[in-house]
Amino acid sequence: GVLGNWMQLGPGVWTATYTVPPISETTQVMLDVQAKVGKYKAGKQFPVLVQPAAAPRFAMQATPEYITLGTDEMSVLTFMATGPAGAPLDGLDLQLGASIGTVTDVQPLGGGTYRAEYRPPEDQKGPALVILSLVEKENPETSTQFMSLPLVGKTEWKVEVGEPLVPVGMELAGQRFGPVVTDDTGVAMVPIMVPPGFHTAMA
Repeated sequence: GVLGNWMQLGPGVWTATYTVPPISETTQVMLDVQAKVGKYKAGKQFPVLVQPAAAPRFAMQATPEYITLGTDEMSVLTFMATGPAGAPLDGLDLQLGASIGTVTDVQPLGGGTYRAEYRPPEDQKGPALVILSLVEKENPETSTQFMSLPLVGKTEWKVEVGEPLVPVGMELAGQRFGPVVTDDTGVAMVPIMVPPGFHTAMA
């Protein structure tokens, strides 16, 4: 493992961080602390028992990484499960839930990889952030992990300029949309994509 630098908190009180190494079985680590006070030196060893993590770790890849409402019917979710030492974990019985929308059963693909599909509600119009919960059925208390999947709204935003043939663009969430030229009445319908959490745009 890695022992960080010592910092003094007060008279006779010091602290340091210890980063646990990746292990696959219970290991006893000896921390050897040496100190020098004036011309005197002192030292002591402290035993630390390090146990491997009991719960698997999950990483998710979504394809596409966000769902554009009205365009994308679903997103394929790929989960990578690893053990305490970073080795792929097969044979897990996983269950997936979603705050809105529907998910399929989780299917194992081998090599610590699992697959499921997410579909948004058919009547979902506005943007939202879907919270996904993945859990190993045999150890739900220690294995639950939460992930997110954005639902992006797609619409045309009406901008009234009052003059015909004027180019109009909009900026939202760091993206630029348009330009669209206003019609004879001075109105432009700018197609925009709205991610969850954004309520204002600039024309």
